[in-house]
Amino acid sequence: EDRFNTLLEEVVSSEFTSDRTVLTTEGTPQNKALRWLSDYDPYQVPADHSDTLERYALAVFFFATNGEYLQPNTDMSDAETDGSRTARNNILWTSAKNWLTSNGFCRWEGVMCKMVSEIKGSEYNTIEEGEEYGIYGLSL
Repeated sequence: EDRFNTLLEEVVSSEFTSDRTVLTTEGTPQNKALRWLSDYDPYQVPADHSDTLERYALAVFFFATNGEYLQPNTDMSDAETDGSRTARNNILWTSAKNWLTSNGFCRWEGVMCKMVSEIKGSEYNTIEEGEEYGIYGLSL
């Protein structure tokens, strides 16, 4: 619960939402994303890491569009898997390869990221050439 509260504060301070209720109401996409990031994300990035808010935003998108995360050790007998533990019958996602896994979000199917080599300016000098930078689009 400490990690959940730390992440909650990080999301609220980022101004993704000013409404704590939507983050703490069970069943909302925002709550599901925050709960996943807190309790189930195998990547477990620190709350103040640059990837945290991007993983959160993508997870909100995933849950808001009827994606369903199957927790580790979930009975898969009623699921149609596509190699990612995330597809079930009666959802809109036909494939969710790598979504909500320990893979970097730039490896989640349909997420497009820019690489440092494509970015101009000295503010990115601390990032190594070829390292992932951030999301610039979705192709789903």
